[in-house]
Amino acid sequence: YIATVGVERHAINYETPYGEIDFDMWDCAGVEDFGGLRDGYYIKADGVIIMVDIIDWDYINNKKERIKKVAGDIPFVIVRNKSDLRSLSDLHVNEDIIDISVKKKYNLVKPFSRLIDELPRIY
Repeated sequence: YIATVGVERHAINYETPYGEIDFDMWDCAGVEDFGGLRDGYYIKADGVIIMVDIIDWDYINNKKERIKKVAGDIPFVIVRNKSDLRSLSDLHVNEDIIDISVKKKYNLVKPFSRLIDELPRIY
């Protein structure tokens, strides 16, 4: 695992019942020092996956409001990374949050599947 410094772009192709979907994924490091620079990445976005290490609802709500100002009312998926660092009893069950582990490659497809399920509502 190597933490993101700045911004990284990843292209992901995903086959769905609706046909192939091309994700243009922008991994914007979570540090808010340059938050204003990130607004440009949300323009014309069809959906957003917000990934956090812990659930900080103030952070998530602020992030969602900022994105909505730029991109409008688009689907959001909230993902909590590093689930491998906690015991399952420490995880707070919430159907709105997807727990993943990038390090252990656990549950990595689920956030994209959920976002795909939300996309038809905007088209």
